Amino acid sequence: MSRLRTYIRSLEKEYLNELFKLLRMKSISPLPGYGEELRACAKTVCAYMEDAGIKSTLYATSGNPIVYGEAPADGNAPTVLIYGHYDVQPEGDRAVWQSEPFEPVVYNGKIFARGAGDNKGQLFAHIKGYEAYKKNYGTPRVNMKYLFEGEEETGSPSLLPFAREHRDLLRADITIWSDGNIHSSGHPVLILGLKGICYIKLTVNGPCRDLHSGYAPVVGSPVWRLVWLLSLLKDRNGGIAIPGFYDGIEGPSEEGLRAIRGIPGALADYQTDWKTDDLCGAADLEAFYTKYIYEPTLNIGCIQAGDLENSKNIVPAGATAYLDVRVVPGQKPDEIIRSLRSWLDENGFEDVAMEGRGMAASFTPLDLPGVRIIKDIARDVWGKEPILYPGLGGSGPFTIFNDELGAPCVMFPYAQADQHEHGPNENLSVEGLLRGIEASAEIIARFGAGIEDE
Repeated sequence: MSRLRTYIRSLEKEYLNELFKLLRMKSISPLPGYGEELRACAKTVCAYMEDAGIKSTLYATSGNPIVYGEAPADGNAPTVLIYGHYDVQPEGDRAVWQSEPFEPVVYNGKIFARGAGDNKGQLFAHIKGYEAYKKNYGTPRVNMKYLFEGEEETGSPSLLPFAREHRDLLRADITIWSDGNIHSSGHPVLILGLKGICYIKLTVNGPCRDLHSGYAPVVGSPVWRLVWLLSLLKDRNGGIAIPGFYDGIEGPSEEGLRAIRGIPGALADYQTDWKTDDLCGAADLEAFYTKYIYEPTLNIGCIQAGDLENSKNIVPAGATAYLDVRVVPGQKPDEIIRSLRSWLDENGFEDVAMEGRGMAASFTPLDLPGVRIIKDIARDVWGKEPILYPGLGGSGPFTIFNDELGAPCVMFPYAQADQHEHGPNENLSVEGLLRGIEASAEIIARFGAGIEDE
């Protein structure tokens, strides 16, 4: 589609101006106080979709709005659902940014702004891909549906209720989610699954207020109590002690292991980048990715207690730990949360308050017919052989599309490997944006021409 590629490249300046408008919006979902910005961003996404020829609707939820759009084809055509999110992470430490996080700039061929790669730039590419296809070739031969939410960065709490309420609206043959990044070698990637997650908050309460640490011999310390609790969660070899935690795990398939063997790189790449030799016993790259993709985890993300900044000598009034439990296919998040609560009670921690919610893991079959089509698109647009990941160690709403809607999900990222999502100096290369728009148009062309023949 050299004609389409030329057309897209000719509009680079216009694309950047429109994307910059989205990037200036502080659609931050993890922090309170940004509701108006989130709603304004959702309305802007709606407007961009309408301008592209996609009929769009804004749906209210108990949280942030969901943007839905559709562009039906003529006749009994296949249906592709595009998923993404317009919410972003907070800016973090402003001092580490080289430019204003919400004032996008282009530097050395990259767009720097919060949300550039995760996920506004990639979402925008899908909208513009439809627009480019329609202006050059007319009405597509595939039904296109678009679902963009505003709570992905907080675990998508409104997405499952919305999907269940609007099951017919979201009916599709395949879901494509452009998020994440291509490989550091420049090869495009396809990702076929994500782990599930249990979000856990544990709170230990002590005295009614912080006390002078001289009282430590005569008043219980909530911090020590939390430390004792946490020390029982895992053994020295990394085994997780919650009863039944490993029950039902399906493990990797032969196809999954073959895909892992095709992932390029070396352990030294991670050791150099992370500046650590501790890779939890992974002896080679195959073992590394097998653990990363198929092994469940229990991670302590944060412990809060006392006053670190002022180094006060106190017995704190309370202590809190935030855990994330990454689950794999076969594990049930609700059962794990219940088992953890029971385990705490059985070990004398009945007084510890616990909050938990979860999302299941889900992996798409590697032999899904649509995977071949996307691989062909990736190869042609990036000019390199795509790398197939059977899953990743992170989490997201794969299970909603695979298991609730029956519209199997494939992640097809457009951002480059050093996009720094969630961190300072988040960016998206201009080349990645343009290739993403082209790939989005190719999705429309090739699924319209080929999926019914699979």
